[in-house]
Amino acid sequence: MGLLSGIFSGNPISGVIDSVTGILDKFIPDQSAKNEFKLELETILQKRDSEIEQTARIKLEAKERVIVAELQQGDKYTKRARPTVVYFGLFFFFFNYSVVRLLGYPSMDIPPEFMIGWAGIVGTWSLGRDAVRRGVKNKLTNIATGDNGGVLGL
Repeated sequence: MGLLSGIFSGNPISGVIDSVTGILDKFIPDQSAKNEFKLELETILQKRDSEIEQTARIKLEAKERVIVAELQQGDKYTKRARPTVVYFGLFFFFFNYSVVRLLGYPSMDIPPEFMIGWAGIVGTWSLGRDAVRRGVKNKLTNIATGDNGGVLGL
């Protein structure tokens, strides 16, 4: 618990600066040079922390925009069609390879057409959603995710 409390209590930048200046005392005898180094190190660390926070905020805003876009979509079923196909396939696989075998029956042969179709839908939907989450917004991602009705309409 001491490690976590050390990380999350107080200012983490000052802890880094203190440990670096402890080492610095061995190599730089001049106090004004040490203070100047401390100030420069603190500036660099604060800038880095600011960039990390800004990146996290941008990612969070992108996720929020995706969720809002999904909720504002016009067609009620289009929002759920691809997840329905994905969950049906997952349920079918679970039922076929777990429940049926537990009951002592041989599992059914899954037609290759179903596997190809299901994998294509899942792959297209997943890649489209990933692209939208990364901020890519174009006609292809609209088709893949079903945004604005999409051409495929699934």
